[in-house]
Amino acid sequence: MVISKIMQKDEVGKAVYTNKLKIVLNSKDLNEFKRIITDILRNNIIVDLNYFLKDEKNSTFDYKKLSKNTTELQRLCMELLKDYEKDLKRAKAKSISEEWKAFKKQ
Repeated sequence: MVISKIMQKDEVGKAVYTNKLKIVLNSKDLNEFKRIITDILRNNIIVDLNYFLKDEKNSTFDYKKLSKNTTELQRLCMELLKDYEKDLKRAKAKSISEEWKAFKKQ
């Protein structure tokens, strides 16, 4: 859910999401796009999620209950998205478009 929101807000991500950028036709492009998404997950989203889970008030985090409550799940996704967008503004993270353009320049 978070990655689809990130893709929809990004120029290259949106092109992939709407199938206008046909990365599946080239295995090198597809592998690079997978790497970009994996990096965003690993270096941003999962890091922020881990901090959320370590928070004292979340010490009894019930992921099963959360997965059944769409409102709470959407709230958590929006929080993670907000944190990622802050990281972009502060140049602590790179967008899909930035990573993709750097790859294509090679």
